[in-house]
Amino acid sequence: AEDRLSSWQEQWDAKRTGWHMRDVSPVLTKHLKELFPADAPGARMLFPLCGKTVDMAFMALNGFNVVGVDGIKEAIYDFAAEQGATETPAPAELPQGVDPARFCGYSVLPKTPEGQEQGVAPQPVTLIQGDFLALGKQEAQSLVPFEAAFDRGSLVAVSPSDRQAYMAALAEVIAPGGKVLLEAFEHDPFHNGRLGPPFEVTEAQLRELCDGRFEVRPLSRKDALDDMPMMREMGVTYFTVCVYILQRMAPAE
Repeated sequence: AEDRLSSWQEQWDAKRTGWHMRDVSPVLTKHLKELFPADAPGARMLFPLCGKTVDMAFMALNGFNVVGVDGIKEAIYDFAAEQGATETPAPAELPQGVDPARFCGYSVLPKTPEGQEQGVAPQPVTLIQGDFLALGKQEAQSLVPFEAAFDRGSLVAVSPSDRQAYMAALAEVIAPGGKVLLEAFEHDPFHNGRLGPPFEVTEAQLRELCDGRFEVRPLSRKDALDDMPMMREMGVTYFTVCVYILQRMAPAE
């Protein structure tokens, strides 16, 4: 796990975190009804490998119970500084069954944007610092599996050799029938033959990873190279953003 997290720690130490968006993800706002067909304030939502995404604050301000998991402490503190009402995260006790030697809990109440009235009471965001890929059955049962999750650039961020472990952890923490809104990318290699991150994940690869765990339903495909000059600078000749809904199957007895 330390090897897995060390390269990301280097990125945060160098403040190379250009993958974060300033605004709420348009994929999330467009497809939120896919995750929650009815208005569902109070519903629980997971953000795996969350970083400091503003999407967590957006959902919490709309009354959802949000949990984010990330291995980098700076991500949690940056989220609190940028989105929190108090600018520092408060320690939060995690349920029994989640090993305190491997996972730390924090709570951040998001601040309401100026001039914006909230129709519902904002909920605190729970942030768990630790290796998401190390979440197993015991931790998942302690946290209580989630009915929804948003994977924006998480699966594509992990090394291809870690994808099975990532998907196994995701399957553990999503309740049967629960849905994951997932954003994946298709692209050719970067300069010098580097494959990622973000790594390409094709629909065929995603279906193979989800086999026996999730049903896969494509929602959209968009050629995004013209919208992402950074990718063109990195040497790719095509960059397609692919959005899917994954629905958790009932685990085999």
